[in-house]
Amino acid sequence: MKKLVLVLGFMLVCPCARAQVWTAPMDAAKWTVWYKDMSFAPTQGTGSMSFAFPSTTSCGTPGTAGSDCGENYGAFTIDYAAKKSLSISGTLTATLQVQTAPANPLIPVSFDWETEADNTCFTTPATTRFYIQEWVNSPNVALTRRWYSKSAYVLQDSGGIVTLAVPLLVEDWQDVYNDGNAKGFATTLANVNRIGFVAGGGCFFGHGVSVSGGSATFKLVSFGTQ
Repeated sequence: MKKLVLVLGFMLVCPCARAQVWTAPMDAAKWTVWYKDMSFAPTQGTGSMSFAFPSTTSCGTPGTAGSDCGENYGAFTIDYAAKKSLSISGTLTATLQVQTAPANPLIPVSFDWETEADNTCFTTPATTRFYIQEWVNSPNVALTRRWYSKSAYVLQDSGGIVTLAVPLLVEDWQDVYNDGNAKGFATTLANVNRIGFVAGGGCFFGHGVSVSGGSATFKLVSFGTQ
């Protein structure tokens, strides 16, 4: 599955059986942003990292089949696939900033998701939200091990640092089937291989977001559990 992600290969210092408060390092060298079938490193800042959303013109013609920015464009994913799985609990929390530079100061930058012909939920805006996954080698089971937070940040210029916090409770998350699978959620929390953000709009949480009418940057300041 294509993803636009920030990937972190990070080994927990404490291999304790009980889940601990955990903080992801803001080290751009340990993260990867995925865009379509490509990957690149985010830009390192002082205690933060960032990346620019792609231009909608690079994603094809909105509403045309085959035109998209790659599934899960805009996602930050911390990848533990090659390391010991992470066990998490509490509340997943991040501080972030979305900065825009409109081409016309009177017209805000547009966060576009209408780059798939079958994405027809036109009243749903572009958002970014948390994403967690346990990797399993079974296509059917994998869909019950990929979870998205129901709470999200509507993509727009944030005007400063904002906080997104979501309790790690099954009622605050949904898997691909959105069927309240408590057992699958508990199993995922105990064996997290990927964790971070996705971006999307319309019918899909993570099928891609691009920008037109200017440029936009996503800046991540902190990420972890409390």
